[in-house]
Amino acid sequence: MFMKINFLSSIINKSNTDDNPLYVAFDKNKFSKKTESIGNYPLIESPSDHRIYAHFIKFLVQLNDVVVVEEIFEKNGYSITSSGSELIHSANKDLSVFVRKKEEFNGMSFSLITNDNFLISDLQTSHIRPPFPQETFPHIDPEVYGALQGNMEFWWSFYWKPYWKSLTDDQINSLLIPDEWMNFIERHS
Repeated sequence: MFMKINFLSSIINKSNTDDNPLYVAFDKNKFSKKTESIGNYPLIESPSDHRIYAHFIKFLVQLNDVVVVEEIFEKNGYSITSSGSELIHSANKDLSVFVRKKEEFNGMSFSLITNDNFLISDLQTSHIRPPFPQETFPHIDPEVYGALQGNMEFWWSFYWKPYWKSLTDDQINSLLIPDEWMNFIERHS
C-alpha cells in the first residue's frame, strides 16, 4: 500500500491542480469499473485519489517477457518508450495509460494507471510472470534466510505474492523452482 500511495503522490504532487494531466486523462466520465477479473496477475487496485478514475497495476516481468508487454500495449494502441514515465493516450481519446517502467529485481517492473479495461484483460491473460526467486535473489540461501525484510519484503509483497496467489495447484507444481525456494515460499505464504 505504501508503494502505491508513494507512486501516486510523486506524480500528483508535481501538479496538484485541476489541470493535472492525470486528472484530465482519468476523468470520471472516461472510467468504466472493471467488473470481472480474468486473472489475478497483475493485481488490479483502485487509486486512493478520488480525482483519478482509473485502475492501478504494479507488476514485475522477467526480462524476456518485456517484449510481450510491449506488444500488448501496441495491440491496444499505445507505444511506450524504452524507459522512464509517460502518459499515453490511445487513438480512442477516452482511454489512457500512465506508465512507469524500471529495471529491478532482475526483471522489469511496470507501474500503470489506466482506464483501459481491454489493456488490463490482455495483460491478465498473457501469462507474464516475475523472475523466479532464485533468479531474483541468486546470492541468498533460502534455507537460512529468516523474516521478510527490506528488498525481499518489497519484492514479496508487490510482485511475488500476487503472482503466487494467482496460480492453480497444477501451475505451482509445474514451476521450475528448486525445493529450497519452494519451502521458503510455503513458509512465508
